[in-house]
Amino acid sequence: MKYKKLIIAAAIVVVATVLYFVQLNKVIAKEQQKNNHLQEKIASLQNAEVNKATTVTQKFIEAFFTYDNTLERYKNIKIYTTEQGYRSTFPSGMEPPTKGADIRSRIDELEIFEKQYSKNEITTISTFEVTTTFNDVPAIAKMVIKTNVVKVGGEWKIDDVTILSSQGTAN
Repeated sequence: MKYKKLIIAAAIVVVATVLYFVQLNKVIAKEQQKNNHLQEKIASLQNAEVNKATTVTQKFIEAFFTYDNTLERYKNIKIYTTEQGYRSTFPSGMEPPTKGADIRSRIDELEIFEKQYSKNEITTISTFEVTTTFNDVPAIAKMVIKTNVVKVGGEWKIDDVTILSSQGTAN
């Protein structure tokens, strides 16, 4: 009789333990699913910020290299830059033009690559082809430009512009 009670007690303990571990596994799986969802959400939010910075870079590049005269160029880029970023676009030691020259410029094949350094700083590398026309004579160049994009007051702005490469191509 004692033997039967011992076997029944052991069976109850084993069943209770199995049920406990099954329930525990369900809870762990549910928490892992929540964790995965939160990680995806964090990645999505980070990508959204990178996308905003990339969009500002794209708009800046398009405004800086698509114009019908040089004065227009500098008026169009100011909204995308910090003061330091705006000054970094001037030719070395010069100020922006006070009157525009009749030079036209257009871009094609723009590609932007980004690297995020912090939640408020992203560096982008842009490659594109620019066609500049002066006196109805076009010149085509392949450009590679580095821009530092920073978050200022909740908005992404270009804080520095560096031309890494500008190679003319045959027309």
